[in-house]
Amino acid sequence: MPQVFDRSTDVKFKLKLHTFKPFVKDSTIYIKVSEVEIKHNRFSRVLADPSFAEIAKKMKLPYIVGTDSMGEIVIEDLADFKHLLIGGSSGSGKTIALLILILCLIGCKSEREVNLLIIDVGANDLALFNATPHLSCPVIRDAETGLGALKALAREMDRRRDFELNNKFEFNLLPRIVCVIDEFSALVSGIGDESKLLTSIISSLLQRGRHYGIHLVLAAQNPTLRNMGVDLSNITSRMAFACAKSNFSMTILDELGAEKLAGNGDMYLKTPSYDGLQRIQGAYITSRELSHMLRRFKLQNHQIDNPYKFEIDAAILQQDEEDISNVLTKSSDKGKRSADDKFLAQIIIWALERETVSSNMICDTFNVGWRRAKRFLDRLNELEIAGDLDAKLPRAVLPIKVEDLSKKVIDILERNGYTEDRVREALRY
Repeated sequence: MPQVFDRSTDVKFKLKLHTFKPFVKDSTIYIKVSEVEIKHNRFSRVLADPSFAEIAKKMKLPYIVGTDSMGEIVIEDLADFKHLLIGGSSGSGKTIALLILILCLIGCKSEREVNLLIIDVGANDLALFNATPHLSCPVIRDAETGLGALKALAREMDRRRDFELNNKFEFNLLPRIVCVIDEFSALVSGIGDESKLLTSIISSLLQRGRHYGIHLVLAAQNPTLRNMGVDLSNITSRMAFACAKSNFSMTILDELGAEKLAGNGDMYLKTPSYDGLQRIQGAYITSRELSHMLRRFKLQNHQIDNPYKFEIDAAILQQDEEDISNVLTKSSDKGKRSADDKFLAQIIIWALERETVSSNMICDTFNVGWRRAKRFLDRLNELEIAGDLDAKLPRAVLPIKVEDLSKKVIDILERNGYTEDRVREALRY
């Protein structure tokens, strides 16, 4: 009967009991079970509790995490976490945790106290926060613009360092910045060879940002050390929801266990202030409650003049994106391999395997922004791989055999490692 002892915590959470404890006495196995269920873990109820308001006032970045195994509400201060890594499979509760984290910040703190930078290149779950005045810029949906925003955040970190050295009074007036990046691994892969620059910026922010009131929240669906691309040792607080594989649990927690979680908000929380892992049932919010709260917060939080707010000008983001992608049409005839030249070769092979291509297909396949995808599609048209625009229909892929490809296309493919056999294989699809 060892399974009774191994799975007792799972049973306790599934049945929503305060206590479910098996023990052995006189060679007999007994199970101690409480009669009262844990109350439903609704975020709205906790937020409305007057005792929470008192707790939130004492915290810099309050976060309602959920309830522990004894049914007690777990409220943490994100400022104590420094940074946070969140991971879990689809449907495990990861997205709800992100939504509640952001709701806590905008519901408990003004934009004088907290500014938000949100990058969501995944399922667009966080775009609903666009109306909040806490945002430093609108929610970012594509990887290139995300890199531009992170560059701006790194510059803000350096500016704050100068403030601390030269004007301590004003430094203390600066709002804390919380940068939330959903599907972080998709952001890294979506930026192509610029991923080294992106991970370098993230690493710098993880190392030094906490000293200047900058906190990163990185979320990923199936994180591995390889697809995350950064040294995670600077993130000492981890939140793991149910994972499909044990190696995902190792990436998030540095130990096994998350692969055995029950899902639906069941999580492990690992923080420097707690010895070991906390088993928590994450707070829950319905879509109706979410819409209601956003309307309420929008009425409560009016845009105010705040000279210390961290804001990113749209022109800066556009310029940063152009700086990243302007090498698209500058692939070298002398064999020089630029990042976009290699990416273009990859897109050419991908296109040759299809009958039609479009900007949206490039966006979805390669996790790039629409503007960048459009430039790649125009490049395919210039190289006579994609046909001309026909209304809003996908463009036809023109080459049928290798001989249909121009010398320029062959050169691009060859200098990026694609053999004639690989090209013929692509054209067979």
